[in-house]
Amino acid sequence: MPIQGASRNARSCPGFGDLGRLELCDKPGRHNGEVSTRLGLLGLLALRISFSCAISASETSCVEPPGSELAQASPTALTVEPNPVVAGSEAMLSIAADGLPADTNVGAGAAWQCWNGSEWIQTHHIARGWGDGGAQTIELAPAVTITVPSIGLPVPSSYPIVIPDVAPGLYRIEDRVVGPGGVTITGFVFVEVRGLRGSKE
Repeated sequence: MPIQGASRNARSCPGFGDLGRLELCDKPGRHNGEVSTRLGLLGLLALRISFSCAISASETSCVEPPGSELAQASPTALTVEPNPVVAGSEAMLSIAADGLPADTNVGAGAAWQCWNGSEWIQTHHIARGWGDGGAQTIELAPAVTITVPSIGLPVPSSYPIVIPDVAPGLYRIEDRVVGPGGVTITGFVFVEVRGLRGSKE
């Protein structure tokens, strides 16, 4: 059944969570620019890239994912604590080094997704809280500009994130790591949202 009040008509904005390449998008399937970066020895770059995505995250019905999707295994050991979690609250997003090559890094951002009945679609951009910056979650919408620090955070890692203000249900966080030679591995973790922050649920 539909997740009442969930974001609608959202699609993934290419490049969110991608360490080595950030693509600027203006509509599904099209890009208005591209910026390529290379990770330094410590995986840190001072460059900050701003872009806006004109893809609305407010017009597609999100539904509960089928069991076949929930049975899928992630290629990376990604976890959220606590899980289940309350919407609007803070949690820890962690990734272990299990099975990953040495010198693997993860980006500052990740994708919050919901199931639209046929595929996982991104509705929010999640920014890890690292350094002097606090964790943020931004809903995708036209004219919203997102500034993504182009960095590589060494794996294993554990950083705070903010859970979006979404309806109770099952969601997914998709995250990418980049290893030696620029090899990218995309992993995910399912997140159960129960109630809203401050509610009695």
